[in-house]
Amino acid sequence: MSIRRLLVAVVVGMSLLMLRSSLADDSESAEDALQKGKTSLYQNAYDKTIADSTEAIHLNPNDAGAYSNRGNAYNCKGEYDKAIADYTEVIRLRPNNVGAYCNRGIAYNNKGDFDKAIADCTEAIRLGPKYAEAYYSRGVSYGAKRDQDKAIADFSEAIRLAPKDAFAYCSRGNAYYGKGDYDKGIADCTEAIRLAPKFAIAHCSRGGCYTMKGEHDKAIADCTEAIRLDPKLADAYYDRGKAYEKKGEKAEAEKDFSQAKKLGYKPP
Repeated sequence: MSIRRLLVAVVVGMSLLMLRSSLADDSESAEDALQKGKTSLYQNAYDKTIADSTEAIHLNPNDAGAYSNRGNAYNCKGEYDKAIADYTEVIRLRPNNVGAYCNRGIAYNNKGDFDKAIADCTEAIRLGPKYAEAYYSRGVSYGAKRDQDKAIADFSEAIRLAPKDAFAYCSRGNAYYGKGDYDKGIADCTEAIRLAPKFAIAHCSRGGCYTMKGEHDKAIADCTEAIRLDPKLADAYYDRGKAYEKKGEKAEAEKDFSQAKKLGYKPP
């Protein structure tokens, strides 16, 4: 099983910070454009969000909320440099904005610039020590750098602050997997599944832990459920293939490896 690349774009979807500009603005059209951008973002209409937010910025260049909405849309579209530029503008306008630092950190993380991501999330934590998302996001960066102890510490703090965050439990479970502590990995993924039964990645991650413990039937069951929930989850096919392989079922293993490759799986 690969050290799970929990899609950080999902974090943005979980915690979109719809910043509302507090600047006085007498222009009704600027307000309307900002609200349109928010609505489009909630509906995952990213191109429309970008267009509406750009119009809001044109009407009110100091509207931090519009830059934030547009940055979130760019982040979700994978246009990370543009997202970073917009979050940087939010920070210029609102130097103490916790969400802007956290979201910029997410964009840096998505780019693979983990040190900058950690720096931004650390600043977010300094400004907002109770902001769970910043701990979660920094933990993702530490995990990507294979610093599992720091990742676990950050995910644990995120869980303390937001006990119902299935993503934090699953991510901590993956960090435990990285340390070879498969029982704790299973426990965390099980809690993630309890909180979010349709969370395919959690089923897949638990399956990977079961494989490492030699409990191949349980691994196959978990990965099969992950595939049922998300038929395009390449890791689930690969992990199920590994379980079949270790059981000696080579034909089933090869079918799963082939499907994982078709879906873009790349070995770590």
